[in-house]
Amino acid sequence: MLGSLLHHTQELFGEEHIQQFHSILATLEEASGEDLSYFRIADKKVRKFGAVSECAIEYDPDYVRSKLRSLSDYLSTLWEGRPIS
Repeated sequence: MLGSLLHHTQELFGEEHIQQFHSILATLEEASGEDLSYFRIADKKVRKFGAVSECAIEYDPDYVRSKLRSLSDYLSTLWEGRPIS
């Protein structure tokens, strides 16, 4: 799932994508025992647009891409050389 998000970094990131990403983070934290809260997408990076009754939310795509790449790099370093069970 993380790979899928990384490959679609040219698209806008909506609330559903960010929820999926945070779900992936929670799973990785549980599996690894690591605190990955640094990689969460901050609410302050939200942009709202549209009519008040139908407000759409998007996140700053450059910020999201940087978090995704940083997490990918961190996990590669963290799990380098560990046997896959």
